Amino acid sequence: FAWAAFLLLIGLAPLFCKEYSLYTINLIMAYGLGVVGLDMLYGQCGIISLGQGGFLLTGSYIVLWLFNGIMGFQLPIFICLIVGAIVNGIVGALLGIPALRVKDHYLVVVSIAFSISIPAILKSKYLQALSGSRTGGLFLPDIKPPEFASAMPPYIWNYFSVAVPAVILFFVAYNIIHHSQIGRAFRTIKCDNEVTMILGIPVVRYKLMAFSLSAIYAGFSGGLLLMMTKYISPDS
Repeated sequence: FAWAAFLLLIGLAPLFCKEYSLYTINLIMAYGLGVVGLDMLYGQCGIISLGQGGFLLTGSYIVLWLFNGIMGFQLPIFICLIVGAIVNGIVGALLGIPALRVKDHYLVVVSIAFSISIPAILKSKYLQALSGSRTGGLFLPDIKPPEFASAMPPYIWNYFSVAVPAVILFFVAYNIIHHSQIGRAFRTIKCDNEVTMILGIPVVRYKLMAFSLSAIYAGFSGGLLLMMTKYISPDS
């Protein structure tokens, strides 16, 4: 019933809300995906991290590079979102390998270092040359709506292009957390790490999975925010 009510409100919002209100709803949903990713890592698995902002930024840039054709080829925007999130998930897992060697406030330091270093890396000479921008800031080209949406006002198409993927991702996250072996393993690890190992649950594997899922959702969050704002920079 709650999901049906949520879908009904999201679907009927354009009938009652003006353009700015729809933009605000999208903003809440896009940032909400980033929060869901952080919840998987900290809320469910108990791994403290302050690096989510860095993953939002990397997700945005990967989507932008793919859509701009800077990488040598151009993909449709929604394919860019998926590819960007997957690449972000790989980066998250790679960051998790050294991060799992530390814990508590030491892990916080590692995650903060990641968030601080990402803007500096994006401002490096190589990436500036790749993007063709001295500051690292880039604009997203206009996204042409499909034929079936050509009759819609642009702001309504922009609303649904963010709202629909966000709702799907919220639903997937809900089922991962509450109705899957992954979610149960996360909560067990958070309750007691040593008991979880005694039970035969591969703790390291699930912790890396938590890092990866958190980064994937941050990547989707950053990509959808990029679709809304049409601009991204390392200082964002």
